[in-house]
Amino acid sequence: MQTEESQVELTEPSSKYICGGSLIAPNVVLTAAHCVMNQNPETLIARAGEWDIMTKNEVLDYQEQRVEQVIFHPNFHHELLFHNLALLVLENPFVANEHIQLICLPPQNLAFNSNSCFATGWGKADFVSENSQAILKKIQLPMVSKHDCQSALKTTNLGPKFRLHESFICAGGQDGVDTCTGDGGSPLMCPVPGFQNKYYQAGIVAWGIGCGQTDIPGVYVRNSLHTEWIKEEIRKINTGDIGVFTKSEIDE
Repeated sequence: MQTEESQVELTEPSSKYICGGSLIAPNVVLTAAHCVMNQNPETLIARAGEWDIMTKNEVLDYQEQRVEQVIFHPNFHHELLFHNLALLVLENPFVANEHIQLICLPPQNLAFNSNSCFATGWGKADFVSENSQAILKKIQLPMVSKHDCQSALKTTNLGPKFRLHESFICAGGQDGVDTCTGDGGSPLMCPVPGFQNKYYQAGIVAWGIGCGQTDIPGVYVRNSLHTEWIKEEIRKINTGDIGVFTKSEIDE
């Protein structure tokens, strides 16, 4: 996602990277609400199919669409980041391609416990790095239970009274392997049982204590808590058939 007023310069001088996102309908991007809560939708551009943000010399070209509207979850708390998700409604849909596809939404309240989930993003390699990365990274992360995550986070500066809100899930906790600053809004994806190369978007990068600290997981939006809300909003947006992606093999 780009804006004309944010952090990392892209190939166009006026464009700057602010956050990651995922395509959940041809004309709807899912991202973290904190990424766009102070942005004017008219300045936002969604880019799909990107890999190296510092060059246009790639095998497959990216696509861009302007953002028409931002829809925040009605229970989003801008300070504590509860229910930290937003939908970006695009002026025109993206067109499906080899490198531009939809991610599957999980069934409502589905729990994830896989060790083979992964996250992507252009965020910093570590907490002390000055700049975000130019090339899209992909890291494998194990899911962490709410109990274990809450216990781990209590050992940080959050303190022993910390309680993990129901709208969050956790993953990671491995030394040097983590999402980090600049990865906000990017997807956390887990395998769909019984399907090869199919993934549910389990979470959205939300926040963390540092990056890549041993036994300190990263915190993600719990997407499955919000699936029905997301689907209902997509139905409101798309009353007709926009017809540029084939129907998924999975009932979303």
